[in-house]
Amino acid sequence: GGGGGGGGGFVATLQVGNLPSNRLALTNKVYLSPTNYAHVQRSIPPEFDGSTLLVRVGPSPYAVEAHNAVPDDQIALNGLQRRFGQLSLSARVEVRPFVPPPNFALATLELTVDLLAKRTAGKGVPPREIDTERLAADVLLNYEGQIFEVGRTLAMDFEGTKVELSVKELGQVDAAHIGKRGGGHERVRPDLATQMGQLLGPTDLTFSKAQGSTLIRLEGAKVAGGGGGASNIFLSDFDFEKLGIGGLDSEFNEIFR
Repeated sequence: GGGGGGGGGFVATLQVGNLPSNRLALTNKVYLSPTNYAHVQRSIPPEFDGSTLLVRVGPSPYAVEAHNAVPDDQIALNGLQRRFGQLSLSARVEVRPFVPPPNFALATLELTVDLLAKRTAGKGVPPREIDTERLAADVLLNYEGQIFEVGRTLAMDFEGTKVELSVKELGQVDAAHIGKRGGGHERVRPDLATQMGQLLGPTDLTFSKAQGSTLIRLEGAKVAGGGGGASNIFLSDFDFEKLGIGGLDSEFNEIFR
């Protein structure tokens, strides 16, 4: 339960395989054979045409792409995805299309940051400085349309440095709340009902240092808790037009006309 609407056409039980190439681990996507990918594409409602194609791997939705090197009986996952889903290589997992339900857009997303290679900081090795505004722009560029879920980890190349990003906290737009109160400041709720949502253009991204990490130093306006947090973002900052299809349902759009 709890899945998106639609996408009922294709369900397959596939074997978990390794990625055809290591660099694909940085996309945070899962990979299907071209045949299976085409099946998924055909079972997505037409109004989602052109948006990020998503599949549920067990309970967790991921962005998906086709790759010629993936056999028809497999789905290729990176090591971080396998660890999160507790899936060993050659385990079998159910794969089906995922259509984001209404109001699935993330209003806020806080990620922890660390270096992917956990070297110990040698004496005199300064921590790597990371500009959180540039990092936020890169995360959006690389992963817009993807699903973020509390506890998930992904690897990204940020300006030549491989970083590990983990989902710490997220908040969704709370339609019911705003409709009743009419108060913009009520829009973000710590999302208890679900632990996931979709990263879109207006999502407010912030970053915190991974616990115990001495390898990095975060700088700039997107450091979590730096006064720019969810508590003082009002509706006027959240551009609903940008959300497009899948972000908001019609009832929700009514409220903001």
